[in-house]
Amino acid sequence: MYPETEVVEAETGEEGILHALTRPSSVIIMDGNLGDSTANNIINTIREKRMSGPVILLSVMNDKQTVKKLQTIDADAILDEREIWTKLPLILHSLLVRQSIFV
Repeated sequence: MYPETEVVEAETGEEGILHALTRPSSVIIMDGNLGDSTANNIINTIREKRMSGPVILLSVMNDKQTVKKLQTIDADAILDEREIWTKLPLILHSLLVRQSIFV
């Protein structure tokens, strides 16, 4: 049902950017709290240098200030700790099925 799937992990924002720019991918899922860079900087760099591909931002931080800050980030989806287990599988399923239609 799904195309072949590979998960590539990155420990830092810099490593994640390198993977995003050098490896083809259907979707990028990233943590909102990477020590060496902000999520906004990482996503902006990827968007500037890469043509397409959805970016999903995950964050377990759900205080009002952090949520407000995350809402300004140019991600295709931003999921907090309550939504990760309910919405992420649906989003990934939708993206993978859509990808398999065009493969």
